[in-house]
Amino acid sequence: MAPDFDRLATDDWTLIRDFLSTEEVRALQTYWEKSATAARPARVSANVSLNTEIRGDQILWLNENEDPAVDALFVRLHQLRRELSEALFLNLHDFEAHLACYRPGARYQAHIDQPRKNGQAEGRRLISLVLYLNSNWRPEDGGELILWAEDGQSERARIAPVAGTAALFRSDTVLHEVSEAHAPRLSIAVWFRRSPTTGIF
Repeated sequence: MAPDFDRLATDDWTLIRDFLSTEEVRALQTYWEKSATAARPARVSANVSLNTEIRGDQILWLNENEDPAVDALFVRLHQLRRELSEALFLNLHDFEAHLACYRPGARYQAHIDQPRKNGQAEGRRLISLVLYLNSNWRPEDGGELILWAEDGQSERARIAPVAGTAALFRSDTVLHEVSEAHAPRLSIAVWFRRSPTTGIF
């Protein structure tokens, strides 16, 4: 399914179904299975102590040239970065990504990936992507991605973490959370970033 960049431009978010094939998902699951011991508890933000009441996932940062499955994913992400830049007139310079595993009982409270200060984003993240690796997901498994309206009271969308699905949204405006997981939930979080020398939108 091709990305709906028009929806991203107007609504600040969009969904890409079947971004990854079953084979690509399985290859990344296998990578996690052999690398999970290197994962560490996620922090709420840089240089902040752990708080599992706010955020309870384990993460593993991804780098090129460490595994064929990761390298194949990075090829896809670089292609998407170029497409986003062209479609939305952004200067997306690079991206960062990590695997995240939510064990039963883990969640991530509502937050914005790239907070704004005085009307401007404080960092380089422009577009967030969450890519799901959960085969045979069921509603009772929990772990949905909830996108909230600006008031934080009404839901804009509730996205099931189904394998191969990718959610795209603006890093600096979309309030979102991960509901409590009732089964292991595996995903990849990606942030497409502007050049250090350019502005936002």
